Amino acid sequence: MSETIAFSELELRLTEFVDRAADGEDIIIVREGAAVAKLTGVPEVKAEGRRADLASIISSLSRLRAEIAATHSPLTLSTILSWRDEGRH
Repeated sequence: MSETIAFSELELRLTEFVDRAADGEDIIIVREGAAVAKLTGVPEVKAEGRRADLASIISSLSRLRAEIAATHSPLTLSTILSWRDEGRH
């Protein structure tokens, strides 16, 4: 379901139209007789999807951490400071 409204009407009733868009309605905004924009809600991201994404990220970081530990010497403060100071002299 969608509704077409004039830009001037949007300015007067913005909160109402944002609420309607959040509820799934598309609002077509018209200026000087021509459609110029569409106000629409943002789809919800399910918590299950976020947890799966987070689990995947954690798993990837764990693998990266293990790979770095296996192939590089431990990172020390002096190494970090030397990287910071490279090219400053």
